Amino acid sequence: MKKLAAGLALTAFLCSLAPAAAGVRDLNTVKVGDVIPAFKGRTLSGEEVDVGALIGKKVLVLAFWSIYCKPCVEEISSLIRLQEQVGGDKFEVIGINADSELGLARIRTFIGRFEEFEKRKINYSLIFDEGSKVGKLLGVGFLPTVLSVNMKGQVEKIFMGFEEKSEPEIFAGIRSLLPADSAEAERASEATTFAVESIVPLCGFYDNQGWKASFQENYDLPKELERISEIARRKALKIALRDALVAAGVTLQQETQGDDCLRPQGVWLPDDPFKIPDCLTNLLSAMPVDKLAKVLESQEDFLGNEYHVNQRVSVNLSDLKSELEKLKIQLVPRMVTFSVVNLRKMDLSRFERTLARQSRYIGSANFPNYTIYTATETFAEEVKRMDFGGLRLFVEESDENRIELEVWK
Repeated sequence: MKKLAAGLALTAFLCSLAPAAAGVRDLNTVKVGDVIPAFKGRTLSGEEVDVGALIGKKVLVLAFWSIYCKPCVEEISSLIRLQEQVGGDKFEVIGINADSELGLARIRTFIGRFEEFEKRKINYSLIFDEGSKVGKLLGVGFLPTVLSVNMKGQVEKIFMGFEEKSEPEIFAGIRSLLPADSAEAERASEATTFAVESIVPLCGFYDNQGWKASFQENYDLPKELERISEIARRKALKIALRDALVAAGVTLQQETQGDDCLRPQGVWLPDDPFKIPDCLTNLLSAMPVDKLAKVLESQEDFLGNEYHVNQRVSVNLSDLKSELEKLKIQLVPRMVTFSVVNLRKMDLSRFERTLARQSRYIGSANFPNYTIYTATETFAEEVKRMDFGGLRLFVEESDENRIELEVWK
């Protein structure tokens, strides 16, 4: 919501006067398990909506919000995505605006500007709560508040405040309320959406007029921006897949990518993140990532001297776990200890670096102890295939928690 942030800066505090996290629950009198009473409301176009007629027939998401509440406005995009991903005959999102003192015209103007500047249409019903009747009926005293209502008309969960990072968990919980015999809902519940951001700097030579040339002697700025924009998109995809692996239970070792152009070793030239030699890349290169991940939404722009990409990427975790099983990845890590014969101290760094660059199973490393996401036997076989340069390694013995190596040079 970057475009709205500046415009909301002066009014955002109005919805943050409520106590934070631990105490906010008392601000709402509606409780989990309560049956939602029937009520009606008017849409922004003046049409009457009978919400009571939907209770018990659909899973409902009732979102109370105000234009003066920054997290409320940020939540609108999340509700749009929710309607897109879960919407159907048995599901409906209804936004309930709490700015009764402003009048319909003011809210219509705000919605028009939201859709204009965010370049997306609100795809769910909006009700104007005249006289705060609905808010008083349900006892809603904190904004934003979202009620999920099950097929029995009962409040299943109450969400107060808004954090985008909690969106996948919330969406999954709402999907679980849909009828169990809905094949479409079952399939959708396997997909999880990850919000990611990647930043890639425009490296090169600058003067007070701006960028002049790349370190590779390219003087064409549009061409260079095209190059780093693609790198930024690839980086975002890799981050989403990394987060999906973490959600599945796998946290692999990876080489960090800095967001600046200079390193202690010299100048860094941005390149395809899927070519960086590390455990995460090695695993992803063995998987059909294009089939596992789908970009649902992408916003990108060149800001300052950096290219920013914000994406929402859907990853089917069920398919991901199937691929992990094929590659002998275990979702529960184990600790393995190396027992090394004849490894010289000066060669230890080469040994560790080779493992980090060529393995696809390492989670963490503190020689001689390694966390791995596979069986010890599988890891030992992988070590046998590695190229250690001038070092020759021989696996002499391995069991559940130990690998014995002989190292020669």
